[in-house]
Amino acid sequence: MDSKHGTCLHCGCKTTGLSFEIGGKTVQFGAPDVCASPECTAKADAAFAAAEAKRTKRDGISVPVMFQDTDCSRLPSRLAHLAKNWTPHSGKGNLLLHGTTRIGKTRTAWEI
Repeated sequence: MDSKHGTCLHCGCKTTGLSFEIGGKTVQFGAPDVCASPECTAKADAAFAAAEAKRTKRDGISVPVMFQDTDCSRLPSRLAHLAKNWTPHSGKGNLLLHGTTRIGKTRTAWEI
């Protein structure tokens, strides 16, 4: 499907991209995935809000914005494994992450 025409994900109607010229240069926007009808935009807003809530919900802990999009596959393998599999030992809930800067310690901690 080209960027000039698309189809609304909710009602199936045709959507159209937009292009215009500014300062001798053409600016182009592809066709949106959702049409402008109030019903479809409400559905899209609700779907976005639900996805955003799911993405940021971590057992009532408010994860800082810069760590909400952490991709464990991009962490060093040792830290990715730790982030996915760490469980506290009975009676000992402490965890120490140490090492040089910019290796993923904080992202790992927020994933846990």
